[in-house]
Amino acid sequence: AMAAAPARANLIVNGGFDTDASSWTSGAIGVGGYISFFGNPAGSFLLNNSGFLASDPFIEQTVSGLSIGTSYTIGFETALHVNFGGSSANTNASFGVFVDGSAVLLKHELGAGFIADAIAFTATSASHTIRFAAELSAFGSAAVPGVTGGISDVSYYLDNVSLTADSTSAIPA
Repeated sequence: AMAAAPARANLIVNGGFDTDASSWTSGAIGVGGYISFFGNPAGSFLLNNSGFLASDPFIEQTVSGLSIGTSYTIGFETALHVNFGGSSANTNASFGVFVDGSAVLLKHELGAGFIADAIAFTATSASHTIRFAAELSAFGSAAVPGVTGGISDVSYYLDNVSLTADSTSAIPA
């Protein structure tokens, strides 16, 4: 019988936002921030800057102890907060995941409830900063690379963030 694969450790600290947003750094939050009463389960982080066009609300965490050349998966859940200026006809990304400032995932998620997603990247350093941003737009000093055209004021709740090393063990012959 095959042994069960060992559980992969979550390298993100406080990814569930269960009681607060400690261990995270945020900016351009405006009326957003830690939300105690909403999440999956309750406790999440609201990326909302009330449509201020010159900046996009973000939250980030720097993770150390990574192995260069190893593939890691960033897992997370988002829930739509307010779809303002982000109708389904608007194909511009309103939410993004970034590693050291470079977009690894850009999307426009208008579904109901918390929706799980994940994206993999390969570590090029022993530490990387993982950032989540909303209300992405092409204007202002904080506009995000890779997002062009249009203006989005789509805000999101973020919950259940994880960073795990992908399996690197070879299958025995």
